[in-house]
Amino acid sequence: MTVISDTSPISYLVLIGSEEVITQLYGEVVVPGAVHRELIHPKGPDVVRERISSSPSWMRVEAAESDADSLRRGEEQEGNLQGLDPGEREAILLAVRKEADLLLIDERAGRAVARKRGITVTGTIGVLGAAAQRNLIDPAQAVRDLRETTFRASADLYRWLLEKGQ
Repeated sequence: MTVISDTSPISYLVLIGSEEVITQLYGEVVVPGAVHRELIHPKGPDVVRERISSSPSWMRVEAAESDADSLRRGEEQEGNLQGLDPGEREAILLAVRKEADLLLIDERAGRAVARKRGITVTGTIGVLGAAAQRNLIDPAQAVRDLRETTFRASADLYRWLLEKGQ
């Protein structure tokens, strides 16, 4: 299974101490260079920067094609990459190029563009839901931990996650 990730799902899984579910669910995730740079950025959370800087075995960094290459092939019409941050753009382009089975991405605009390009997406809550279904995490604890971060989700999404553990 080929899984590509944007920055936020990895960052939030690390922040709540649940990054091990990546290995348990997917084996590894592939991230483009822009996502890796965002994860280790000096202004990012210390714990994320430290864990990612140590090159975790579950993450592989791979180059994505440039926006210019995508535009030359006319792919812009399949989903507008403008307005997305570099990590989102590169993750979507990499998912297309690798014909990924799944893209981990939280941002609404990025998810919409990815879906227009035929990419299956899930986000942090979806990853945690899959982990809860396999009894890899306590969903109630995951909800508590997420609420202590800057992560934002609707009450319905949190309720959905809690139901996955039942």
